[in-house]
Amino acid sequence: MIDIILDIERIDYEKSVEGLLPPVLEWVSKDEKLKEADRFLKKLGGDTVPVMKKLLSFLDDDAKDEIIVWLLTRHGDHLRQSADDYLGKIFPGVFRIGSVTAENKPGSRLLFRAKQVDVTYSALLDSPLVENRIPSQGSGLLKGAARLLNMIPQPQLEKQGIALLNTDKVKAKVIGALTEGFEKAGLFVTIRGMEIVTASESAGAPAETTEKKEGLIPDAFEDALFDGVAAWLRGTL
Repeated sequence: MIDIILDIERIDYEKSVEGLLPPVLEWVSKDEKLKEADRFLKKLGGDTVPVMKKLLSFLDDDAKDEIIVWLLTRHGDHLRQSADDYLGKIFPGVFRIGSVTAENKPGSRLLFRAKQVDVTYSALLDSPLVENRIPSQGSGLLKGAARLLNMIPQPQLEKQGIALLNTDKVKAKVIGALTEGFEKAGLFVTIRGMEIVTASESAGAPAETTEKKEGLIPDAFEDALFDGVAAWLRGTL
């Protein structure tokens, strides 16, 4: 298996909040164990999305990223399925994504990870897009690997597959498919680049994702929310 690490250049925070927040509000409205921030969103009701979009203008990028990480955590399976669907249009039968997570390190750009991606290498090597990228001197080994998968050690086959996926043309197609898949699910980002590594290589550095603790809204999001409200109110004085 592989991980696809996405370097995010730009996030359209307003469109992403507009696309990802409404389903979360449904969960908030049905949950009885609410913290202060949960109750705040619940009381806003139908005005929550426009209020949140307004609050974004009072937050720095790190705080906005915390909001995106939280929303991504809540929508991870929906994003995964949408990304799978769009990758399948370009590479039929090649990819199956295990999960989608986000990593937020203050002061740096947000990273997304498509984790535990299962790759069917026979389908990858038979893809017309990939076939055109295989050098003539390597075609025998690679096409042979596609037909004799049971005889090729998995690490060797995975290494060849990653080399193909890391070519500029293939990476551009993967980035395009993931961008469209994310947008379909309500997340609007510009992907700067991507890196493909084996799942074992990235196992030692797991993504720092926002986790659910008490209530629906994690502390990091709650702090960003109240900071934005405080800045907004000060601006009215």
